[in-house]
Amino acid sequence: MMYWIYNTVLVLLLPLVALYAVMRGRGVSRLRHGFKERSGRLAFKRSDKRDRALWFHASSVGEVQMTVPLIHAVEERFPNHRPFLSTMTETGRETAQRLLGKRRMTFFFPLDFPWITSRVLDEVNPRALFVAETEIWPNLLYQCHRRDIPVVLFNGRISDRSFRRYRSFRFFFKEVLHCVNAFGMQTENDAERIIEIGAPRKRVVITGNLKFDRPVIQPDEGETKKITASLGLAEGRPVFVAGSTHDGEEGVVLQTFRGLKQIEPALVLILAPRHLTRLNDVIAILNREGFSWVQRSRVSSEGFTGDVILLDTMGELDGMYGIGDLIFVGGSLVPVGGHNILEPAAFGKPVMYGPHMENFREVARRIEAEGAGVQVRDGRELLEQAQRLLTDRTHYGRMSRAAIRAIQRNQGALEKTLRILAAYL
Repeated sequence: MMYWIYNTVLVLLLPLVALYAVMRGRGVSRLRHGFKERSGRLAFKRSDKRDRALWFHASSVGEVQMTVPLIHAVEERFPNHRPFLSTMTETGRETAQRLLGKRRMTFFFPLDFPWITSRVLDEVNPRALFVAETEIWPNLLYQCHRRDIPVVLFNGRISDRSFRRYRSFRFFFKEVLHCVNAFGMQTENDAERIIEIGAPRKRVVITGNLKFDRPVIQPDEGETKKITASLGLAEGRPVFVAGSTHDGEEGVVLQTFRGLKQIEPALVLILAPRHLTRLNDVIAILNREGFSWVQRSRVSSEGFTGDVILLDTMGELDGMYGIGDLIFVGGSLVPVGGHNILEPAAFGKPVMYGPHMENFREVARRIEAEGAGVQVRDGRELLEQAQRLLTDRTHYGRMSRAAIRAIQRNQGALEKTLRILAAYL
């Protein structure tokens, strides 16, 4: 009965979701892109369904970047298995293809209607389904349960917002979660939350956070020169990177940048909005504030002597963190929940972020505990902390070493996750 109600709601909501996508500026063409795969008609045909397929699902860019090392580890230990990776977003799929190579099968995650998920399961015929973080799709999980396909949720986390929503419908999600064979959760708090929602306690294991298991990236002078040259920046020019910013943050960042320019006139800002659909809004802010700027895709090989480079390309933010001297990670000065501060930390970069880190609360706690990150409440504090990092090299070096230490001390989730997955391989 509950699945019937769920599927009825899905059918009713589908036109509204399509209208919302168009009104948000994604447009009909982007909505159409990948629709065949989302409706269960995959773009590839498996040549041999006798091989042991494994279906990994990672929603967007961050989850893909976390999942790829796990896929590589599974391939190394279980070479007779063939991984497939689905994503929710276009940028997630582009990232997956770039990191995994075109020879591995990637596809858009199907709409969670029973006839669609059944069609995809027929085509992929997975030995197991491994789902990153907290992607709970009732029809897919139920279809796997009916077919005796093991399901493992790995690197699981339950945000404050998701917990309230899931708990309100516990009577339904308890039934859905019984279709999952194992839950690898990031923290004890995440474990208790998934149990309260309805997961059987004996199936829940605390593994830590896979995002800590990315390798520490030692500065590569050649790669740094390559990136700075591609941006038209003079060698040695200091760089302030503001990554994954949201509405309400660009103005604060630009005011901070204006203050920093009084100390270091050569400083350049690389501004990377989280959603490229907001580019026109950000351009309007840049024009209003009077800075000289250029879009990343239009940088001239003759060199850039202006103030701001607006990152309008996908897949390059990680590299920008690598060349940055000052790093601010957005989605944190406004109530969005924050973004992944481990990306710059892996380069040994001190990282600044706002108070709204609900989605990365434990990560922020561990980064702060090592002295590798600093939380700022507003633009005034952001300017103060950035000024100190810019002028006090001893303080900067101490935080840089702490960033590397924070990554190294919290690793180990990959091996724990592999042990869970191995039980189904």
